[in-house]
Parts: sequence; structure tokens; C-alpha cells
Amino acid sequence: MVPTEEAVVDLVPSQPAVLTVTPSSLDGIVEELAAYHASFARCFPYQAQRQWSAVYLRGLLVADVPRKNIEAVALRLLGAGAAADRQVRALQHFVSEGAWDDAAVLRTHWGLVAQSLGAEDGVLIVDGSDMPKQGTHSAGVARQWCGALGKRANCQAGVFVGYASRRGYTLLDRRLYLPELWFSPAYQARWQAAAIPPATAFATKPALAATMVEAIVASGQLRARWLTCDEGFGNDPVFLDRIDASGAGASRGLAALSHPGRGQGSLAGRLRGGAGGGGARPAARADRLAGDSPHGPCARGGTSLQVLPLQRPGRPAADRPGLGERDALADRTLLHREQG
Repeated sequence: MVPTEEAVVDLVPSQPAVLTVTPSSLDGIVEELAAYHASFARCFPYQAQRQWSAVYLRGLLVADVPRKNIEAVALRLLGAGAAADRQVRALQHFVSEGAWDDAAVLRTHWGLVAQSLGAEDGVLIVDGSDMPKQGTHSAGVARQWCGALGKRANCQAGVFVGYASRRGYTLLDRRLYLPELWFSPAYQARWQAAAIPPATAFATKPALAATMVEAIVASGQLRARWLTCDEGFGNDPVFLDRIDASGAGASRGLAALSHPGRGQGSLAGRLRGGAGGGGARPAARADRLAGDSPHGPCARGGTSLQVLPLQRPGRPAADRPGLGERDALADRTLLHREQG
């Protein structure tokens, strides 16, 4: 089904308001933080783990620690007295070797997100983020594309899934990307030193993203109508098929909103037969996110948006339309589950 103009929603007026923190905003924040931490108590089987998790949470929020490594956080919060070495080791053990259920922490977090931010038209956000590194010991570090620097550099690469609605936004899950060279014999010593689980298999960034989205959808905890990603994910047919199969687009079809940017050919052309494919141009065009936008032909950033039909579950490949024109290059891709 080709989305109609009625299926296109103007999200610009619905963005969360900019928040300004004032002294009065901090009233009761300590109690709120304690209540938030208590929500995760059942995820930690031992009392000591619950205590160290509170220290770690506070450490993440401390603003006057330039490098938030374990030692710096422990010394800042617990002091540098006679017990400092023992406390640093205890916090390090909790973070790196503590036997607590990471999946349970995530599920609890998703439940809290559903309560505070959940909305029927919520958005799942898939994106990568890269962390520049100087050394060679961090897990997954390699010379690769670093978005933070805009060039190839020594860095770690991560894949993240976030959630946004009219009520606010947050992160939901994360995965560290391990480049293929980390699976070579030459990297086995680094692999062991970084304590990477032996059963870890190579996965592309789109595959990591799909695994996270599948788990979020399967949990049934969060409502979401949209999924956003950039071309690195949106150009991967396997990723899109896994999103379909997860139920995120089941029996509803998927559409993509794209805008001109770098790359060659069109999103649909690249997905369904290569750049400049000869498929028919979609009948429905959305020259603006909302027909009544006062900003002219597009509601955002001076870019005309086009609604492109993508795969619908069970639809034969031969029937999937392509796009043979270059006015919809996919720099950023927005996948939308239709209502009907």
C-alpha cells in the first residue's frame, strides 16, 4: 500500500519543550533518584551489589570528574582515605565481574520508559556512535570510520537504540561493534584481555541493531509507531526484513521518508535492484510533513520529503516498487508503520 497524505504526520510542533533547570527544579531530586534506583533492586541478588550500583549511578551523574573511570568515580564519591584502594577494587569488581542480570536491568528500564514516556506514536531510533581512542587495548578498538571525527581513526564503534515521544526521549539499549579483524588469530590475546565472551560471533552494525529492536518489540513493553535510522541501516535489506519479521511492521507495511544527501541513486532503487533502478515512481508524494506548514514546501530544514513504499510482509520481490529518480537520496531514513 502506498501511504496517502493523511498518513503523514507533522512532528515538528510536537517536539518536547526545551527544559530549563532552575534551583527549584532540583527540589526532591535526591528522593526521586533513590526511588528510581530502588526500581532496579530485584535485578541485583546481593545487598552489596545494590549498594555499589547506587554508587555507580551517582558517579555517572557527577559533573566535576573529567574522566569518569572507576578509580576517579570511587575517589570522588568515597574519598581517598585508608580504604580507598579496597573501595576502588570493589566498584571495579561490581562493574566488570559482578554476576547480575543485564537483561533484567534493561527490561526494568523499558518498563519505566513506558510509564513515563510511552505513547502510541512513539519513535524507535537506531543510530551508531563512535568513541575516539588513543590506545589499542579497549574491546573492539580499531582504525575505522569515526563519525565523531568525520574520518577514519582509531576508535570504538557502538550501535544504539533510543526512544522518543512527545513526552521526552531516552536510550533503550546498546551494543559494542567488534570489527572483523578482532576475530582473527592475531587479536586473540586482546580478545582475552578484554574479557570478550568466547561465544561472541561477528555481527554487522545493522544486525546488532535488528537484534536489539527484535528484543524490544518482543518484550511488548513499549508502544512505537515509527522507527528511524540513517542510510547505513536503511540501505540494508536484511535489516529491513528483520524489522518486518519482528512484528514492528507486521501486516501494516513500511514506508520510508528520505531527504537529499550524500550517496548515489535512490533508497528504493538501491534496496530493490541498485542505483537508478527502473521501477515506477510512487504515486504518492509528500512535499511537506504537514500540508498546512507555514514554512513552505517542507516542514523542516528546507528539504522536500518523499514517501517511498517499501516491502510489505509476504509481498513478492518482483512486485516491490523501485524509484528511478535521484530526488530522494537516502541520507537519513525514517521507517513508518502505517495505521491501516
